Amino acid sequence: MATSRALKKVPPNPRKILVFQTAFLGDVLLAIPLLKAIKYKWPNCFLGIVCRRGAGEILLHGGVVDEIIEVEKSDSKSLKRAFRQTKDFHPNIIFSPHQSFRTALWIWRLKSQLKIGFKKSWNRFAFLGRKIRENSDHDVLRQLKLMECVGLNLNDIPPEIKTLTLDIQGSPSEISLKKPYAVLSPGSQWNTKRWTPEGFTEIGKKLEKTGRQVVIVGTTSEKEIANQISSQLNSAVNLCGQTSVFELAQVLRDADILFCNDSGAMHVASVVETPLVSVFGPTVPGQGYSPWNKKARIAEVTLSCRPCGSHGHVKCPIGTHDCMKQISAESVWALGEGLL
Repeated sequence: MATSRALKKVPPNPRKILVFQTAFLGDVLLAIPLLKAIKYKWPNCFLGIVCRRGAGEILLHGGVVDEIIEVEKSDSKSLKRAFRQTKDFHPNIIFSPHQSFRTALWIWRLKSQLKIGFKKSWNRFAFLGRKIRENSDHDVLRQLKLMECVGLNLNDIPPEIKTLTLDIQGSPSEISLKKPYAVLSPGSQWNTKRWTPEGFTEIGKKLEKTGRQVVIVGTTSEKEIANQISSQLNSAVNLCGQTSVFELAQVLRDADILFCNDSGAMHVASVVETPLVSVFGPTVPGQGYSPWNKKARIAEVTLSCRPCGSHGHVKCPIGTHDCMKQISAESVWALGEGLL
């Protein structure tokens, strides 16, 4: 077996270990337990991660990695620079929860005593240690099982290692918020994963009635939808495009609750253990990307067309978008009210 062959190649005290996870922000954050597990097995190793630009700072400040190599995958100069950085890193072991061919080819070009990834029919050339990726598992557990290739079984990993929780200190330097406040995150990388603006507006109004300030977060491209919501509220603070991922974590850490879609913000809230309600439409929790957070609740409706994909779509494949339109503000609020 590939795993047993990998065990024979595990260096007893690897000096440098590199993890590749260049997928979306949520995927990077769900790798936190894997990063913790690596540090648990080898406390003195120097741990680096290759990730998308903007996703690494929170891991560095949270103390789970020692170096970040960030890449803009659509920028050839950024890719070349990142490749040089990984080559100069000289890792003894490479882990790759990311499954793309480009990543496998990148790793194949690097020198390392042991390379570990998920088993694919085509990637034997890149990895000595390969684990079958169990679709029925949560992604946190899927990634942690890569540690079996180095002799650390899931049952031997302490519970505190299996959490997303990081110690996020400080406050955003130029952002001042009045407590108590609650956060709305109405955006998503995928259009069909966005609950209705009207729904978020109703939640915002209910939050204001509780005496909480409403804070809206998101990317620069989500400003329009945030403005649409904030214009219907009394005194909402719109931070869209104004926070890095690390600053978003600082904002969410002190929030009473987050209302969001199945998005990166949902996983950031889990890092700081903020209660949250997430609206799931085209995706379902059973795909393994639900919030890894005991204080989380999920709003969804049962439809035969769900899930319609692993990420969502630009437009609803059947033209109804009922998976979002049928979720009422009252049902979402009821879930959140139990967490306040």
